[in-house]
Amino acid sequence: MSAMARKLQTDRMAWLGPNWFILGDGGFSLADIMMVPYANPRTKIQKYFNFCLSSTRFVIEETFGRWKNCFRQLMDYQHCQQNIAIW
Repeated sequence: MSAMARKLQTDRMAWLGPNWFILGDGGFSLADIMMVPYANPRTKIQKYFNFCLSSTRFVIEETFGRWKNCFRQLMDYQHCQQNIAIW
C-alpha cells in the first residue's frame, strides 16, 4: 500500500469527506475508499454500474489528457527550476 493510500485510509474525512470515493479500474481491489467495477457482472444493475463507472473514469482521464496538452512543460517537470515549478 502506498503512503498516500495509508493517509487516505487513516483519515478519510480529512481527505475525501463522508460521501466521496476514489474511482479505480479492475486492477485495484475494493476498499472502503475506492469504487471498482464488478469483476463478473451478472445482473443488469451490475453491468450498468460498470458502464457508469467506466464512463466517469473516461471523462476524468480525458480531462487529465487535455490538461497535459495545455501544460506540456509540466510533463518534463524534473528539468524545471524549482522557483518556477513551485508558486
